[in-house]
Amino acid sequence: MCFSILSFTALCSVSECVQRQYHFINDGKTWTEAQRYCRENYTDLATVDNMNDMNELNKYAARVWIGLQRASCDKWQWSSGEHALYRNWATGQPDCNDECAFMRSGQWHEGQCSDNWSFICYNGKCKHLKGQGIYLTKL
Repeated sequence: MCFSILSFTALCSVSECVQRQYHFINDGKTWTEAQRYCRENYTDLATVDNMNDMNELNKYAARVWIGLQRASCDKWQWSSGEHALYRNWATGQPDCNDECAFMRSGQWHEGQCSDNWSFICYNGKCKHLKGQGIYLTKL
């Protein structure tokens, strides 16, 4: 009796994020001005996807704009348009009074977008590696 064995190997789409490089800008700007500056000189205002990113940002003790803005009372998104899945709000925040977010002492707070504060930009993007399909190997 003969048996044929087929081995299937599938290549999947994978996203690999290069670690972001953060840049503290010690120049008071509104949230919108800070966003424009970051987009012109780096990638965008700081985006935080996980605790590793948060640990990098904790190096900056000052009150700083990050790239978080309110889409609705309970929904926040990054300057890039991505939904904010990782969150690090201070107690009592967000309170749905303001549209933009800043970081102070490692926690996020709502702030008036027209306030002038220092800010953090980042460089770095995700690379998307796409598979070429399914390979069949007859053993």
